Amino acid sequence: MEPRELARKLLPVIEPEGTVVTVTLDLSKSGLLPPATRVFLKTDLMRNLAWGVRTLAVRDALRKIARRIDEFVRHVRPESDGLFLVAGAEVWEAEELRVPMRNFVHVGRRPYLAPLLEADDRHPRGYVVKIGRGGAVIEETRLGVRREVARVEAAEEEADFERHLGGRAVKVATGAAVGALRVGSDRDRFQQKRGEAARGVLRSAVARLEALHRRAPAQSVAFEGVPSAMVGPLLPRELRALTGRLPGMKEIDDFHERMKEGHFVALGPREVFDALPTGSVARVFVRADDPVEGVACPACGRRWPGLREKCDTCPAQPVPVSLTQEIVAHSLRHGTPAVTYVSGPAAWLVRLGGMAALRAKKGLR
Repeated sequence: MEPRELARKLLPVIEPEGTVVTVTLDLSKSGLLPPATRVFLKTDLMRNLAWGVRTLAVRDALRKIARRIDEFVRHVRPESDGLFLVAGAEVWEAEELRVPMRNFVHVGRRPYLAPLLEADDRHPRGYVVKIGRGGAVIEETRLGVRREVARVEAAEEEADFERHLGGRAVKVATGAAVGALRVGSDRDRFQQKRGEAARGVLRSAVARLEALHRRAPAQSVAFEGVPSAMVGPLLPRELRALTGRLPGMKEIDDFHERMKEGHFVALGPREVFDALPTGSVARVFVRADDPVEGVACPACGRRWPGLREKCDTCPAQPVPVSLTQEIVAHSLRHGTPAVTYVSGPAAWLVRLGGMAALRAKKGLR
């Protein structure tokens, strides 16, 4: 199942007792679990499920879930690099991926979807066009899997001409200078013909690529076996913009530039959630392995970082939530704001409380 399709399927899941366990594991194509993953399962995962301020019934439910997870991971496929798993009293969804994932666990009222969506963002659909003597092959890359989706054959005349040239060269090998001139002339015509054929293959490949992109849009395009100077003029603007693209980098650079200017930004989860109802939040930056714990009011929907016992605007009692998950859920439901998953330690984001945003309206901080 596609990651975003799975995320939307899991979005309505809620177990108010807090018995939803989200686990991601590094499998490293090992078949047998890597040593670090085995240690994580026996220590971090079990400790997280066994302890905490929970009722006896909830602890018992989590122990049953832990046993089921332990049994499941003994039978993962050897070609899998990562596992995303959501288990609860009423839910079980496991997706083995061909891309790496961290060892991570989150326990709460809802599935924690950020690691799954980060994997999707880091390994989006891309197309690789491989140009060779026989034509072109177009491959689709998606979540670590590479497969052929189209093929463009070279013109048959090129192969016939090459065989003809080979025969002529043998006949005049012992001949006079005029024979050498004929061979040289033939070779010049052959090189010209080969160049025309290559351009024809490339034009046909670009046309097939455009059709594929219209049906299943990609976020990156690459060419192999042909100079980039030859490719550029043939690509439409939309595809040209996707060559050599690295997801997330431009957005992070834009945020740092705006932060220096002192406007168009929301710094920290409190500012982000204060701005969210205004519709001015264009893009939020989070780390998938940082849930940013907070609370939400089940009546009015307000959210705050940290803990509090009372809502500012109504008598309802706030409930614990992951603010990262709240942002992800809002983005999935409404299509906005966009979410950028920041990799690595990201000390700048940690200093801001684990969350920041670009704002769309000038003059608002």
